[in-house]
Amino acid sequence: MFPLLLQISGWTADLQRLDWIAAVTLEDLFVASGVLLLLFLAYRALSRKRFIENLAPSTCAGLTVGMCRLEARAAHTDATPLLKTPHSDSLSVYWSVRVEDQFEVREEEWHASGRKRQRRRLEWRLVEHRTSRNFFWIEDETGRVEVDLQGAQVEAAVDYCEVARQGDRRFRQISRRRPIKGSTGLRRVEVRAIQPGESLFVVGPARLTTEGDRLRIGPGDWHDPVYLISHRKIDAIPTGYGRWSLMLFTVAMLLAWWWFGALDVWGGLPPGNPLSSGATRSPWHLLPLMLTAGSAALLYLKIMVDGLIELRHRVQRAWSMLDVELA
Repeated sequence: MFPLLLQISGWTADLQRLDWIAAVTLEDLFVASGVLLLLFLAYRALSRKRFIENLAPSTCAGLTVGMCRLEARAAHTDATPLLKTPHSDSLSVYWSVRVEDQFEVREEEWHASGRKRQRRRLEWRLVEHRTSRNFFWIEDETGRVEVDLQGAQVEAAVDYCEVARQGDRRFRQISRRRPIKGSTGLRRVEVRAIQPGESLFVVGPARLTTEGDRLRIGPGDWHDPVYLISHRKIDAIPTGYGRWSLMLFTVAMLLAWWWFGALDVWGGLPPGNPLSSGATRSPWHLLPLMLTAGSAALLYLKIMVDGLIELRHRVQRAWSMLDVELA
């Protein structure tokens, strides 16, 4: 009997130590999950910014195997002649066509007064997407190099855009596909193209071709943190990643701080609502705030460590290139 009582008392002590689990509500877990997701996206954007900034700029003739960063002009060869862009008939080295149908979406949302109302929202859904080719060439003053677009994020300038209504002659000319059931009858076509001689910013992996006698940029895969081909300026891309990371981190901090109770924006809700200031708040509403602060510190340290590792690799590559030149 005595051993049984000791065992029951041990179970009771264990349950008392786990009382904090019962204090964590479902809303706490949802907010904590949202905060962690926002922090992960912020970390991903900031790591891409640091990665692009840490890459040393290169030229077409000075490429080495590995990740590269260069600015060059779009070019064409006899093997890759100029293309006729759909709808605009302009000449390009690469184009992509995106056809979308418009839909009306009705969503229900709760007003601050406690009443439910419907909100009407319009969105575009993809009907057709096609591209011209999977590769083209870029060149600068030192030479030219082939770019394989497989796995790349291509940001080309808009060359043509048009919206047509079902029943018009242009509606069928935009795309032969039937309209999606439930659409509003509007169809939009957007054509993006890379013109010959257009300045491009490329960040991606340089690899040997199957012949082994030259380098080619791409194709990208999950091992490559970034594979980007953009018509934007060099400084605009890291700046955009930095702003996006700062916005996500700010939203995560505000969400966690509001849930802790410092920002009471739901004061008008009934006292029984878990989102109102009159509801009973357990000390474990600190959970999202603690997760935000701890995760932010760990992610910042990881970014700094990754930056130092990348700088060490750059120094090693530079010394290896000097050894090759001396040999």
